[in-house]
Amino acid sequence: PAVKKYRLALITHEIAPSEQTMREVFSQAQNFAANNRTLQELIAAAQVQGMQVRSARLTAMMANVNGVSNSRNIVLTGLTFEGMGSGIILEDTNDNIEISHCRILMDTTTTTTYAGIGIVDSRPNKIKVTDNYIRGTYYGFYTRGLSASEKMTNITFCNNTLEEAYYGTLLYYTDFDYVCNNTILSRKGNSAAFYGLDMTYCNAEEVNANHIRTLSAVSGGQGIYASYFNTDSTRSGLISNNEIIYNATGTAYGIYTGYSEAEYIHNTVIMYGVGASRGVYCINSLAGKDMHFYNNNFVCYNNGYPMYFTATSQFGNEILLDYNNCFGNSYLGYIGGNISDLTTWISRSQDQDAANVNPNFYDYTISGTCAHYTG
Repeated sequence: PAVKKYRLALITHEIAPSEQTMREVFSQAQNFAANNRTLQELIAAAQVQGMQVRSARLTAMMANVNGVSNSRNIVLTGLTFEGMGSGIILEDTNDNIEISHCRILMDTTTTTTYAGIGIVDSRPNKIKVTDNYIRGTYYGFYTRGLSASEKMTNITFCNNTLEEAYYGTLLYYTDFDYVCNNTILSRKGNSAAFYGLDMTYCNAEEVNANHIRTLSAVSGGQGIYASYFNTDSTRSGLISNNEIIYNATGTAYGIYTGYSEAEYIHNTVIMYGVGASRGVYCINSLAGKDMHFYNNNFVCYNNGYPMYFTATSQFGNEILLDYNNCFGNSYLGYIGGNISDLTTWISRSQDQDAANVNPNFYDYTISGTCAHYTG
């Protein structure tokens, strides 16, 4: 007799591995990479597990690492790339990728928009870029999601050292877990502008403990640029404990921010050189979005402004200040006009616990470490 067939179910949703499965698989991939660091170890381990080893020939002129596209559960660690062009580029939809402990040594004078590590035009998820050394290229680290409403998600960028790129980072349409403990240094002998952490339409849980510094006088740029930052997110938007040191011949900005939902806490910004810089330059906030500045140290050893606000009426509402130290050779700040005395600054900014003290730095061209913290 004919076998009758019955429809038991109609699947209308994607069946995807659980978070636990993803964590276990990624842990196995990490352990495999950590235990097999040479080609011989890799081939032997792959044979034991019945895996096929695929290889590609990398040359100095190649623009990116081939094959990191629409991939998941990959660990790239302990690799060295040296030459022209870009280092590692992730394209399309990648998931659960780690790039760690790599050395990327590229051209330190290029004006072509190569990247040391880049994540471009895609919807990646769970990408970790940690403990890498990136020298040269135009962008040390570059991300670009599809749009402000279609951001790449769960990106971590921590414990990296970036040197001698025109842009330390250029970050668009990206939702970060953490951007922490990175050292970002300008090109040596560079007279052009320098950009450290440049974030546009990005979200972040924490941007913490990054050291951003020019190695010679630059014409301008920004240490941290945060525009439309954290405006569509439930993340904390904490920007804290960052150290920004700029030697500028023109107008440079330690922190340039506006139209954001963010908390700036315990940051140290030091601006020096002949340029009229701004320690913080804050344009208007968005209605219902708060920007808080608490316990920061803003110092301008030039004719600039420790804090400069274009707004005049949002203080005590969307813009809140407290316990900030503002010291400048010429001004404490700008709110509706130049302010040179602490009484006027407190009245306009509503920073009731503001200070005007010249910190005793050991060497302000190197770090924000003070010789003493009391007395």
